[in-house]
Amino acid sequence: MAFTLREYWTAIHGMAFGFGFILFFTAALALLLTLQPQLLTAQGLRRNVALLKISGTAIASSPIPR
Repeated sequence: MAFTLREYWTAIHGMAFGFGFILFFTAALALLLTLQPQLLTAQGLRRNVALLKISGTAIASSPIPR
């Protein structure tokens, strides 16, 4: 079974975007789980909300078919 250049490019492209989506999705999930009041200070809350906005934007802009 021989692969064409287009098939190789599709596989590499899919793995790269899939990796990025999974990375940002798990980061956002981990940050959401740390938003417990007893674990955060005011500075920590600002940091986590900023990171959630960044990871949420990255997830929304990832080219995963919807």
